[in-house]
Amino acid sequence: MTRSQSRWVNVIIIALVVILRSPTLLPSMYTGDESYYGTGANEILDGGTVYRTAVDTKPPGMYYIYAGVFQVAGRNNLLAVHILAILVVAATALVVRRIGARVADDWAGAWSGIGYVVFLHAYRPDDTLGANSEIFASLPLALSVLAFLQGQKKPALGLMFLSGALVGVATLIRQPSAVTLGAMLGCLAYGWLIPRTHSFARVLAAGSGVVIGFIAVIAALAWYYQLQGNLHDAYLWAWAFAIRYVGSETTFAYVLKRLVTVHLAVILLSGLLWYFGILQVVETLRSFWRRKPVPPEAILLVLWFGLSYLAIFVGWRFPG
Repeated sequence: MTRSQSRWVNVIIIALVVILRSPTLLPSMYTGDESYYGTGANEILDGGTVYRTAVDTKPPGMYYIYAGVFQVAGRNNLLAVHILAILVVAATALVVRRIGARVADDWAGAWSGIGYVVFLHAYRPDDTLGANSEIFASLPLALSVLAFLQGQKKPALGLMFLSGALVGVATLIRQPSAVTLGAMLGCLAYGWLIPRTHSFARVLAAGSGVVIGFIAVIAALAWYYQLQGNLHDAYLWAWAFAIRYVGSETTFAYVLKRLVTVHLAVILLSGLLWYFGILQVVETLRSFWRRKPVPPEAILLVLWFGLSYLAIFVGWRFPG
């Protein structure tokens, strides 16, 4: 791919983001979740304490994102939040492009970035256009995978720490993001056990860097909440009560309804994306069957794809 073509790909990606998310710039465009985030953000700006003076089962990251926007752009300025979401989606798409280029080639990266933008919006507008946790968690997750891929080749423990820390940031925005940690550790274990491209010492060091980075972010916020006196409240609302909430409607009828009306609908609407994802899984399994070497990068993508989808079955809900 030439430099000119690369620039045009970036222009196309950014243009698609602006076009597809332009309805969020209308004053009437907001979602129920945004009202919850905004309420928590206002409570923070008024000197309140998250999970004590304002409570919900959502993780704390979104409250701080909204509070930061309100602090800069004015209280309850959802237009500013939506503009930030547009920038975040564009940045995520460009990072996804980098991941695709690193794993395959420049054109694969280009189509990956374009595909992310298009299929991100391939569902109901009230689910895809909101400035919600899925939008904001995807950027640190994509950055974490890119840092992991770069750190795995060098190897660089600093990049491994960074990748784990970014997963921690994403987890504080959306809890199921933590499964990405398992994909990274599984990829490292594969490199040591199957192709023997990684020594045990290297895997141990890299894995420790990822885990320590993840724990450092979570522990830093826990320490801050301990000083505020709301650590136990945060655990109850953002974890214990959240698990009870998502499991409260797990009946056979509810599960069947969600599988047909949500999961199947999303799979059909994003059929091309699912085709390539499943094709990658099939090709990987076929290579294992034929005893052909599979690059660790391919294993990472398969694990990331599989674990991320399994995570949405918590409570048989579909978080995005």
